Amino acid sequence: MHSSTSTAIGVGAAVTVVTAQPTYPAYPTAVVYQGNMNYVPAGVNVGQGPFIGPKESPMTCPSCQQSITTKVEYKSSMGTHICALMFCMVGFIPCMIIPYCVKSCRNADHYCPECNAFLGTYTRA
Repeated sequence: MHSSTSTAIGVGAAVTVVTAQPTYPAYPTAVVYQGNMNYVPAGVNVGQGPFIGPKESPMTCPSCQQSITTKVEYKSSMGTHICALMFCMVGFIPCMIIPYCVKSCRNADHYCPECNAFLGTYTRA
């Protein structure tokens, strides 16, 4: 611990002030960069499950262990609503129902046809 001493002389008695410097723990001098451990390149199947696309996909159901072809339900997403809103704003009001009728504008939810277990969602980019 370092300390410094100063004396103040004034009208009254002399006053001595002692200030102590805090001590800090030693930090490592080298930093090891481990990189982003969560980064996975696009298009790589990381093993959580089989590839699920916009159409029915053959796979083994993780719930009932049956070899199946998935059942697909198409659901509207935020992109579907934005596309319909754009048709409305441009003045094509009758065309605003098109995104709700076209499968390629909606997300695909995959289910097992045997046990109805949810298997995953194919999200439109």
